[in-house]
Amino acid sequence: PPRRPPDAELLVQLVSMGFNENGCKKALIAVQNAGAEQAMQWVLEHMEDPDFAEPPAPGAGASGAGAAGAGAADPEAVSMLCSMGFEQDAAQLALKECNGNLERAADWLFSHAAELPSLLEAANQGGGGTGGTGGSRASRADEIMAENDAEAGEYFLRGFISHIGRTTTGGHYLCHVNKSQDLAHKDKDHWVIFNDRKVAHSKNPPFEHGFVYVFERADLHR
Repeated sequence: PPRRPPDAELLVQLVSMGFNENGCKKALIAVQNAGAEQAMQWVLEHMEDPDFAEPPAPGAGASGAGAAGAGAADPEAVSMLCSMGFEQDAAQLALKECNGNLERAADWLFSHAAELPSLLEAANQGGGGTGGTGGSRASRADEIMAENDAEAGEYFLRGFISHIGRTTTGGHYLCHVNKSQDLAHKDKDHWVIFNDRKVAHSKNPPFEHGFVYVFERADLHR
């Protein structure tokens, strides 16, 4: 019998941690949606496979919805975001802002949760959303730094801890560390993910999903 398709909520959890979407789909199909932890173990064991990032084979359980038409959000991606509790119009706006990329759309929704009502209103009035995520995030970061500028200084992010699960007392904790010896130059970043005894290269660390961050003073890298 055909296997069950990937669970939408579990898929969003895994993708939001920085793992490849197709690889996460394969993992959930392989573990039959047993849970995020089991799927993550499969991902870490197979992420170096040559076909890891390729779509699941037809009939393997993937829905095969395909890409949406120009200007329209992929219904499957909208459904995945809605399964996290977001309204359909918010999910559609996030996918529009992120050019249909599910992983970035999930990040966008979390980082813009407070201003979603005003962004949706602006979009409905023809404002076109944020006009790009980069400027919005940068300006918000500047505001936060200004509000907390108690002591002059510059710091670089060395690592952070994130969590997969519904509560902080359960689930699974992960650690991402930048092993670069020159944090002042982003092109030299080398992020790795620590999952118990398993260590792997992290191509797209989920910076916005951490709850403990470790910084180093910039003068250590001058």
